[in-house]
Amino acid sequence: MAGKRHAILIVDDAEVDRALLVDILQEEYTVAEAASGAEALSILARRTEKTDLILLDMVMPHMDGLELLARLRATRLLTDIPVVMITAEESPPYLDRAYNLGVAECIVRPFNGTVVRRRVRNILLLASRQRELRDMITHQIQENDKNCTLIMGILGSIVEARNGRSGLHVLRIRHVTRMLLETLSLRHQEYELTPERITQIVNAAPLLDIGKMMLPLDTLRKPSRLTLQERRMLRTHTTLGAELMERLKPWQKEPLILTARDICRWHHERYDGSGYPDGLKGEVIPISAQVVALADVYSTLTGPWLQRPAFPHERAMKMILSGECGMFHPALIKCLVTLNRQLAVEASPESICQEYPFQSYPMPRPLLPERRPSLSERTVFLLEQERTKYQFFASLSHEILFEYDVGTDTLSFPGSSARKLGVSPIVTGLLSHPEQCACLPLSDLKDMRKRVLATSPEEPVVSHDYLLKLPDGSSQWHKVTLRTLWSRDEPPRCISWIGNMANIHSDIMEREHLRFLAQRDCLTDLFNRETTCRHVNDILNGGSASAALLIFDVDDFKSINDSYGHAFGDSVLKFVAARIQQNIRRDDMAARIGGDEFLIFLWDIGDSHSACRRIHRLYDAISAPPENYQYSVSMGVALCPRDGDTYDILFRCADQALYAAKQAGKCRLAFYKPGMNSIISRPDLQEHKAGWKLHCT
Repeated sequence: MAGKRHAILIVDDAEVDRALLVDILQEEYTVAEAASGAEALSILARRTEKTDLILLDMVMPHMDGLELLARLRATRLLTDIPVVMITAEESPPYLDRAYNLGVAECIVRPFNGTVVRRRVRNILLLASRQRELRDMITHQIQENDKNCTLIMGILGSIVEARNGRSGLHVLRIRHVTRMLLETLSLRHQEYELTPERITQIVNAAPLLDIGKMMLPLDTLRKPSRLTLQERRMLRTHTTLGAELMERLKPWQKEPLILTARDICRWHHERYDGSGYPDGLKGEVIPISAQVVALADVYSTLTGPWLQRPAFPHERAMKMILSGECGMFHPALIKCLVTLNRQLAVEASPESICQEYPFQSYPMPRPLLPERRPSLSERTVFLLEQERTKYQFFASLSHEILFEYDVGTDTLSFPGSSARKLGVSPIVTGLLSHPEQCACLPLSDLKDMRKRVLATSPEEPVVSHDYLLKLPDGSSQWHKVTLRTLWSRDEPPRCISWIGNMANIHSDIMEREHLRFLAQRDCLTDLFNRETTCRHVNDILNGGSASAALLIFDVDDFKSINDSYGHAFGDSVLKFVAARIQQNIRRDDMAARIGGDEFLIFLWDIGDSHSACRRIHRLYDAISAPPENYQYSVSMGVALCPRDGDTYDILFRCADQALYAAKQAGKCRLAFYKPGMNSIISRPDLQEHKAGWKLHCT
């Protein structure tokens, strides 16, 4: 180790602490700094030289020390790197927790230079001794593994030599078996093909035909076609080999022997149940036997046998894929296709001769236990628990989750969110093809993007309500809440959004209903007085177009209630309200302002002559009673802008005109004028029509 400086990584968000530690350690070690967990991960991923020690602060923003530890262990970066925790807390419970999390040592603030250097030196020395011991044990195990491989290869070669084949057949079976198993393990975790299990199956594979050692040699090497009896006898090599493995009394329970027994007995079974000796079908056949069976068929086809020359790789692949050699597991066929080119090169006789018999495979697992072997499992378990909780609560809330990546212009919906919206789980090219997200109109997508662009690292959250179109054809209100994520560049860039869509349709509909009820008269569904006052003032403040405010009531309404009852009186009021609604425009307003009093606001009514004619027609329609009973109304009218330009003034003028109409004998229509001289009695309406100009000016 002379001349080599150990590399130390200091991870602490406090720059002053990093500076102090650099001053203490830089004379003896090569020191790198990281101000956050994310930066530490980036440094460790980029470094070409090995990091020998990590000094880690446990309390950091964004990604704390515990999360960084979990990520490092998940990537197995901590297998050879000891971690020393930086802390200001010296209480035994706190330090115990730190050691239980897997740290090798603790350094307490404020730093003592001598203590820091001594502890770092001791940890590095211990780690170096552990690596030396592990390397020594690894070498011994690899030697044992090589010897085991050699013995298995010799046994298999003896069997194949008796069968009329070269020893290369066994070596090729081993190699193809390993290639298939490694590819299968990446795609199907349900088979639990750990590195240990793969090595076990590969070592047992050469024994697949060991049962042939108990069959007659002349049958095994017969160049002509076998008789039916000979074929039946040859098939017994599967059960004979399995029985041989079961008779190995001292080792019959060993995993290697059990695997070899499965391979011996069932390597001629086929996925569709057409194989032998037991006619097993599908997943009932052990995966070890299925993989070795496919490797055996491929090696047999591409190697010479008796007087038959070897088939080219391409023809062998075609025969297997077409089913000429029986039906194999579909997942294994996919692996075989994936390995097509690699098999043509690596499984050729030339490559096998160069590679075997002394190839050493990487060790499948760490040979020495980690300092805290349970930490990785515990951390993964806790993270999985948190993920399960999150998914469970998200499913209960019925919220729609999504994530948008700015760099790739990709919108993704995890879990069932895409199904709830009726869109693809992954939407690419959203900006160029927004129609892919049909649940939101283009205008709303533009509005959402505008709001996102207005966010910043200091204020990254934005929320707004949008009307989403759902798969059932309905449109419902959702509250969309977004959080933008930013890069560490200067200036920072928005790199992605995350968010959710919460269905608030029922809340909005309930609020709208309550707002409707608050603005309406409960008996007639006309506006109430307060709402009318507010809306009329808004209209008048917005422009100077002509308008009219009408106030009227039902004459002698008290006597109607007293004579016929309040229910009948209510029906009269509802009838009057319906007549009003039938004879005004959508832009006009009608209100019940109390008891039997009503208000009508007519907007944009033209000149005074047009206004008078329209008002008289409206009065005629309202005052015309139904067939089954009689009633009459009295009405006062104020014109805007002639009589006033605010609600209060117009209301007061119309009320005075109504009072004048009542004083003149009821059942009358009166336009407001100072002195109230323009009262028109309904019985004299026809003879006074020629005087409308006088009364309306």
